[in-house]
Amino acid sequence: MDKNVGKKALVVSVILSAVFTYAFLYVTQAVPVLLDHFLRMFFPEVPLDMWSEIREAMLPYGYVALAVVIMLVIVGIVSKWVRLSKLGALALYIPTFGYFALAMFLLAGAGILRIIWLPIIQPRILMLGNAVLLPVEVLTCFLADTLGLGTPYAVGSSISLVIRALGMLVFFLGVTAWLYGRYQGLKVVDFWIYKYSRHPQYLGFIIWSYGLLAQVAYKIYVRGAFADPPTLIWLIMIAILTLAALKEEENMVKTYGNAYLSYATRTPFYFPLPKPLMRLLTVPHKLVKYEVGSWKRGGLVILVYLSIIIMLSYLIYS
Repeated sequence: MDKNVGKKALVVSVILSAVFTYAFLYVTQAVPVLLDHFLRMFFPEVPLDMWSEIREAMLPYGYVALAVVIMLVIVGIVSKWVRLSKLGALALYIPTFGYFALAMFLLAGAGILRIIWLPIIQPRILMLGNAVLLPVEVLTCFLADTLGLGTPYAVGSSISLVIRALGMLVFFLGVTAWLYGRYQGLKVVDFWIYKYSRHPQYLGFIIWSYGLLAQVAYKIYVRGAFADPPTLIWLIMIAILTLAALKEEENMVKTYGNAYLSYATRTPFYFPLPKPLMRLLTVPHKLVKYEVGSWKRGGLVILVYLSIIIMLSYLIYS
């Protein structure tokens, strides 16, 4: 590629990536607030004695919504329409923004988004993923209690902000590298952040969504509001997105063969880890004989990880 053309391609890639990242950030930060104000006209706060009655009335719609999401995921996985699985995963997680509704009733304002969760929205179920918050809890405890840098809520909120910013940075770098690689006509993008992660865009979103989960956990709510962080929902969403990424890798192996396999052998799936830790975490891979491009065996690995985290969550938080 000509140097001038290459520079222009790089500039265009950076600009497009910045616009896309900013748009995503705006949609996820500003829109929920606007949506909450709008939806309050249709789903207002209700008296406490009506909560159970309304929840029961809305429950059938919740089952339908959840069934649609599950169907999207299943159809996307068994077919080549991976985007359907991604859409289902995002639809499952979008109700998280209902936590930013300034209301006590579960379904008031933006809380109506949580109608998808109604069939499973019980603290004992949602907490089955709480082990994922352990790193944030430990760090918050150290900074707030040991170093005295503020209240747990203030410190936890600050940590969540840093995590979300990091996620957006990784996402931006991933989009920029991918666009620039496309401009260069590369079959396999393997430079910049792609040298350290085969799926930096997924990774950026996962980090960002984890920060959002931490924000939910350390947010100060209206007294009496539903405040149990949806850790199990987050865990399931990440599992679905990872399965979608595995499916994409299968397609990449079929399309580019050894070129992609060679890249995959020297680049981590999400991010690099110390070798001892990597050997420990890849034990499930060896048990199911996972190889790059085998998304079904990869799915078994995901089930193993899910089971371990759910078990830890139950043992620690029950």
